[in-house]
Amino acid sequence: MARKGVVMKVKSFLFASIWLAVFFMYSCSTTVSYNIKPINLEPPKQVAQTKFPYHATFVVVDKTLYYTKYDYDIISVNVEYILPTRFMVLQGVKYYLSAYFKKSDYERNSLELYGKNHIIVEILPKSLYVKENLGFSKKSLDIEVGINSRIYDDHYIVSKPYSVSLKGTYEVTGVFSSLGKGADYSKAAAMSIEKDLEQLGQQIAYILNNQNEIISNVNAAIEKEPLDLENYIILANVSLKNGNYKDAIAASKMIIKLAPNKIIGYDLQARSYYKNAQLSLAKKIFADAIAQNVQDAKRYYITFLAEAKDYNTAKTIIKQSQIPLNPKVITETLFGVNEYQSAVNILKEALEKQQYNGIGIDLSGVLSNSGYPIIESVNPLSSAVGLVYKDDEVVEINNQSTKNIEIKKVAELVKKEPNALNDIVIKRKNSSDLIKLSIKTQKLYTLDSFSTYAWLAFGNYFLNNKKDFYEYADLSYKLYPNGNISTIAKALVLIDSGSYDKAVDLLDNVDFLAEANILKAVSYAHKKDYNKALSMYKLAQQNYGSVLFDKFKPMFFESVSFFVTENLSTASQLKNQGAYNKALEYYQAVLDIVDDRKKSQIYSNVASIIAANPSVVELNENSKKSFIYAQMYYQENKLDKAIAQLNSVIEKNPFNPNLHHDIALLYAQTQDYKKATEHMNVYLTLLPNANDAQAVKDEMIKWEFKLKGE
Repeated sequence: MARKGVVMKVKSFLFASIWLAVFFMYSCSTTVSYNIKPINLEPPKQVAQTKFPYHATFVVVDKTLYYTKYDYDIISVNVEYILPTRFMVLQGVKYYLSAYFKKSDYERNSLELYGKNHIIVEILPKSLYVKENLGFSKKSLDIEVGINSRIYDDHYIVSKPYSVSLKGTYEVTGVFSSLGKGADYSKAAAMSIEKDLEQLGQQIAYILNNQNEIISNVNAAIEKEPLDLENYIILANVSLKNGNYKDAIAASKMIIKLAPNKIIGYDLQARSYYKNAQLSLAKKIFADAIAQNVQDAKRYYITFLAEAKDYNTAKTIIKQSQIPLNPKVITETLFGVNEYQSAVNILKEALEKQQYNGIGIDLSGVLSNSGYPIIESVNPLSSAVGLVYKDDEVVEINNQSTKNIEIKKVAELVKKEPNALNDIVIKRKNSSDLIKLSIKTQKLYTLDSFSTYAWLAFGNYFLNNKKDFYEYADLSYKLYPNGNISTIAKALVLIDSGSYDKAVDLLDNVDFLAEANILKAVSYAHKKDYNKALSMYKLAQQNYGSVLFDKFKPMFFESVSFFVTENLSTASQLKNQGAYNKALEYYQAVLDIVDDRKKSQIYSNVASIIAANPSVVELNENSKKSFIYAQMYYQENKLDKAIAQLNSVIEKNPFNPNLHHDIALLYAQTQDYKKATEHMNVYLTLLPNANDAQAVKDEMIKWEFKLKGE
């Protein structure tokens, strides 16, 4: 019994000891936070060779990543690693991703003009993993930074979300070597980010270069997962971008079926109908969404109406509904109904929200090796211009050292009162000398206000307030000379002042925008280079243009008015002399650079020539061959190719009535009733006494009915 009692006491003692040890271990556990500091990345030795004709906006989400490593011992220590990612990721984007594109931005700007070849790449740092490998003579540090990415056009996602997570390994060798918890961790994290972004760049290149394969992959994914909403969104949007409206409509209908309370399906379907020249049907889709109380239906409808240039309807809904809208939508709508002063007032309100008091110095996200903040950029409109420069180190602000202080706290050292003097001490790169400066606090505007200034310039131009027009355009261009809209505003100033060569040189920096091309056309016309003016105007018409494009059109017609008048006069004289072929050449020279009223008059004049001598509009051998190709495409049911082929023939033979008749029927088969009607009207104007005139008119009534979507 005594032995048994001893055993019981020993067991009790062991149990109590274990319990105390566990209690002691947990009560003594602690968490040590370790900050991995962001550093400047090294530029790659080689940049991407592939260039895409896209304007890309990279949106890097500001996110701090955390990873906790648990070390169990008698005393438990939890090491929490913290990595602020945005600065290193954004810097890596500029090195590894921007190289693929002709132009890149790093902030979304609601009032900028982007054009149809604009994509948004959203990058989200998502995970962090840290591992130390401690050997006797070699030690290594592994850090993995995970990144998620999505690619959008101006509206919806055009690829599956892409994730990448690669390891950055930093090694030290030697028996007495050790991993310093400082630069080593930062370098390993930087290596990981560089690898991630390099691979992401290759993935973006693949997506943009293989649109047909993307559609094929999405269709295969839909077969496996027929209820995956995202696949249908990608299919609808990519099909819409590529002009496959039938597939886009079918996919958007499926989106509505799967998510009847989300606006995305209705919006994609409406846009598909609109691109297929069925505006009435597009409006009906939005009306159904609004009737069903789909969230954001009115806001999306107003945006759609502004893009479709139905400004009166958009204005009516804006007035009826107090809905927060993109300022560009409101501005375009007001410009569209010629209410420029109202637009200017709203833009001034927007500008006030972009105002701040400061000295105009933006600091980098990393400190220098000496521990001081580094100047990343200087606001071009601030008094600091010419006093401080990029890469200067800020040593003191108002007698307070900035060494090893967080960037946010450094900014707080600046006096915010207007006209307050700030004593700044800086150190220039590659110099040990300290420079003392006094910089006033002033009212400044954020960099993205360049687009607000530009629209203010346009508003004042149309109001004929030349002084304000010149001032706002100048401020816009000074603030951001790389912006599309600021460049266009500055070019308009040059055109207004007669500097046409300078305007063309400036506009050469803007790609794919109808607004830029039509201003080039205006400049060339003023220089009497009408061939280039016509070429630029045709190019402008091929691209979607904002309300500004329509507002610039009268400028173009005015700039070519002398050329048009001379050609029409010569054509009329030749016609009266019976020199029909020569008269048609002069009519054709101006056909595409006149407004609709004059274009109709030209067709009527040509009709009398055709009546007198039908053979003058017969096709030559090359055009006949192209026409036969179009027939073959039609027989193979390749309607898009048949239409493209016929359009190329019409470009060379715009007065052949049968070509307009045939292409009208092709457009009707593709349900583009608007273009079908336009071409059939040309046919009837050129050949008013055609044998099938009444049958054609009856068919056009049917097209009109279908166009209304009734």
